[in-house]
Amino acid sequence: MKKLIIRLFTACLVLSFVILFSSCQFGDKDNQTREQTPIDSENESIIIGVPYFPTSFFWFLADGLGYLEEEGLDAEIIIYDNNSENIEAIENNEIDIFGTAYMQLFSLWDSSDPLVAIAAADYSYGGDAIITRKNKNLDSISDLKDGKIAVESGTISEFFLDFVLTYRGEITPEDVEKVNYTVDEATEAFLNNEIDGVVTFEPFMQDILSQSDEAQIIFDSANERGLIMDVCAVRKENLDKNPEKFIKAFRAWFKAIEFYKKSPDEAIKIMADAIEMSPEEFAMHLNGIYIMDLRDNVTAFSIASGFESLYGSGRLIRDFIQEKGLLVEIPEIEVIINDTVVQAVAEDIK
Repeated sequence: MKKLIIRLFTACLVLSFVILFSSCQFGDKDNQTREQTPIDSENESIIIGVPYFPTSFFWFLADGLGYLEEEGLDAEIIIYDNNSENIEAIENNEIDIFGTAYMQLFSLWDSSDPLVAIAAADYSYGGDAIITRKNKNLDSISDLKDGKIAVESGTISEFFLDFVLTYRGEITPEDVEKVNYTVDEATEAFLNNEIDGVVTFEPFMQDILSQSDEAQIIFDSANERGLIMDVCAVRKENLDKNPEKFIKAFRAWFKAIEFYKKSPDEAIKIMADAIEMSPEEFAMHLNGIYIMDLRDNVTAFSIASGFESLYGSGRLIRDFIQEKGLLVEIPEIEVIINDTVVQAVAEDIK
């Protein structure tokens, strides 16, 4: 049986790593609260904290199809639309599993109480992009040299821009003039013709493209599969105490992913109903995201240089964090990811 707890529910949904960015409102609901106490990792109840982001709602699919109950789990799903609350719940050990951007997991890591990624949820597949003006003759990455580009400093958007400039444009991040704007400010500045280009993500991409005939996408994340990834993470201490509980949970999760891939319309309706959204709107918010199944996860947890591996994309994230001086203590890739659950589930289905 599942209990749904909605915390300060002003429903906000933004594609591609909403955890690090601003969000957009599309509805209100009566607040429901409960008194939180630290979880006991050794019982068969499981508390799942989800950001208001479409991939996280696959837990509702796993529950709605009865997969969690079949695994003997009594699941409680808590939706957070406020990042500070999500982080507070993690730090207070109030949730077993939480969804986060892979890049943000680095900033949450603490050597005295480490958090580890145990599954890869999705990666941006066209949901992040660099948009320029057609009338500025900025038609390729190399054309951005000396251009005025809006991007929020220290975020995944800047990470994406720096990667593209360095590895796909034969220029360097220092060759462009970066303007530090939030995604809302960047959208407004582009529409007001104050900048040459913008690094943005859905749904702000569509806001720009629908309002400006001069807007064009010159590069998007579909060209770099796995570079921008979301993960499911847990406290390592809890995983070590009761790995079987997490294995059960992700057997249900991956079964739900398979159901979605075989019967997408039915799956979308179950998830949309759970959060009181129309199936059409929910489906729209899945655009620009690639949902990662078990086979993708086996690849993600394999040591490789490609971005579809957490090792490959993680090395770039570490380099970016170090170069920007964003963290004093930067965890090694080997300690921030743990393949115990993925390997166990993969072995079960052989």
